Amino acid sequence: MTDLVNPSGWTPDFKITEKRISRDGPVYERNGKTYEDLEAEIKRLQEKCDKQAKILQAAFPEQSGHYFICGEGGVLDKNGLPEMILISPAFGAGWFVRYDKTEHYGGKG
Repeated sequence: MTDLVNPSGWTPDFKITEKRISRDGPVYERNGKTYEDLEAEIKRLQEKCDKQAKILQAAFPEQSGHYFICGEGGVLDKNGLPEMILISPAFGAGWFVRYDKTEHYGGKG
């Protein structure tokens, strides 16, 4: 089963070596950072890694199997958007889905 906090299953290779006692109980430190600081840093880096993985999936659909825009058509509006786009579900699928702009979008334009 995949851990929701750590989907990759990666575990840090550091050991907490220093322990001091405070009025709130034991405090574990490593290089001046508390255990909670290290956990927060690991979570931040995992989120950053997940975002970069999604970017790479979209950038290289032939390797990731991720969907991608494979064509466009129609007149471009003043924002440079076409009337329709073609989406391929995976690189080499041999078919695509057509999405048409049916109404004006809510932003300027």
